[in-house]
Amino acid sequence: MVNDLLDTSRVELGRLSLVRETLDLGQLVAKIVDEVRPALGDRRIITTLPTAPLSVSVDRNRLAQVVQNAAKFSPSSSRIEVTLREEANGAHIVLADEGVGIAPADLPKLFNRFFQAKRARERKGGLGLGLYITKGIVDAHGGRLWAESVPDVGSTFHVWLPGLAAMPSQPAEMSGAA
Repeated sequence: MVNDLLDTSRVELGRLSLVRETLDLGQLVAKIVDEVRPALGDRRIITTLPTAPLSVSVDRNRLAQVVQNAAKFSPSSSRIEVTLREEANGAHIVLADEGVGIAPADLPKLFNRFFQAKRARERKGGLGLGLYITKGIVDAHGGRLWAESVPDVGSTFHVWLPGLAAMPSQPAEMSGAA
């Protein structure tokens, strides 16, 4: 909880620092999935990764937070699909679950600080900072984050990150607030 509050402050101030490395995103996503698998209990994770290397400049620990936050609300014994593909001068990560879904009225507020969809409040509690921080992390990478959802069917989170050719020249810290 303290780390979430610190990260929230960093996002607000535009000081979310990244330790970027140029690496193959497919290998990194596979490693992150292997690392988070024990924490997900009996949830099944299915990955679809490209066979060719997909080079990006990312902070591996911050990207792990993104994957963990997106998978957090999947119900027990459900399936989570993680797909990575090269797209539009970058990489597109799709995280789809079979969760409770998000009401259409909640989608526009989903990445707001302290916002929790009704079903999330009922099931997990928390402060409503996870997806806000996730958006800050993706923004700091120069990427985009969005979600689609159908109540009682599941949610799909999309993360687009720029490839090396699309990377603007910028410092390791975020240039503006999310």
